[in-house]
Amino acid sequence: MENCKQNIGIENMKRKYPSLEYVQQDNECIFVGELVLNHVYNDVRMTGKFDIEIVVPRDFPLALPTVKELSNCIDDSYTHRYPNGYLCLASNLELKMHISKNHDISVFIDKYVMPYLYTYKYFTPVYNF
Repeated sequence: MENCKQNIGIENMKRKYPSLEYVQQDNECIFVGELVLNHVYNDVRMTGKFDIEIVVPRDFPLALPTVKELSNCIDDSYTHRYPNGYLCLASNLELKMHISKNHDISVFIDKYVMPYLYTYKYFTPVYNF
């Protein structure tokens, strides 16, 4: 992963998500920090702040990035959150098809992480305060 920065769009990440810190550790690219949700769909706005960690493995794009919510805002019992805290963003096949066409992690966040957070907030009224 010598050219990790070019392959996954580090500059785009810094521009679009400046609150996520970039760290390269053990040949993995890691983004960690606060992700701010401020998204509108069908005139319904959802907002919130989530501490997340995105790990892009060294054999990316063959291996998928993983996303973990660190702030415990997403309930452990939520069906699209694994017991280890990782988020079930979509099927592995769908994620692999997307990654095969676009390696930019900021696009991955836009297409999978932000809609996941929006959906969670929308369908979990207890959290909507």
